[in-house]
Amino acid sequence: MALTNIPLSEVTHAHLDRLIATEAAESLHIEYKSQTYGGNDEQRKEFLADISSFANTQGGDLVIGMTAARGVPTGFHAFTGDSDSERLRLENMARDGLEPRISGLQTRAIAMASGGVAIVVRVPRGLHGPHRIIYRGSNRFWMRSSAGKFEPNVEELRQLFTAGAQRRERILAFHQARVRRILAGKAPVLFPKSMRCSSCTWSPSTHWMQQMQFLPATFR
Repeated sequence: MALTNIPLSEVTHAHLDRLIATEAAESLHIEYKSQTYGGNDEQRKEFLADISSFANTQGGDLVIGMTAARGVPTGFHAFTGDSDSERLRLENMARDGLEPRISGLQTRAIAMASGGVAIVVRVPRGLHGPHRIIYRGSNRFWMRSSAGKFEPNVEELRQLFTAGAQRRERILAFHQARVRRILAGKAPVLFPKSMRCSSCTWSPSTHWMQQMQFLPATFR
């Protein structure tokens, strides 16, 4: 069992309780931390390794404030500080410590009945990866398996770069095809000719398209 099929805004204490009740072990998509990450270099790099391993694989959730034994959740160790400040600190660490940045990373504080919160960090699969740690010149890549995070070997790293390039090519090809259909009057909803000079396509590639400085003139 994982949480990734539930919108983060809808995750509740009951969902976390269910992870414990079903003995949902750490896996490709979820990891538990009993305490939040410290501010020293070692702890910051550990956080960046954890979230980049999710982004470079299939995405997943990092649950802070849950105890685990051999990867199986056993209870809660709630964070009792300022949850908003802590979420902002984690988001800032993620933004400043990785290249490229993880677009769409989210955090949520979930109130515990006994006080304090658990913090869920939801990491989407990177669309423009692979993501590497750049904090303090680290320059390291991480991936995940069902057993946890690991550093990829040369062949695995080559596959990461190839997969990232292929995803970008597929996104661009999809966008180009949609724009051509709209300009040709073949869209599912027909636009008056006066409106066909501009269009938008909803896809998860918005951030990447901005980075590529996409030019509509390509489709004239």
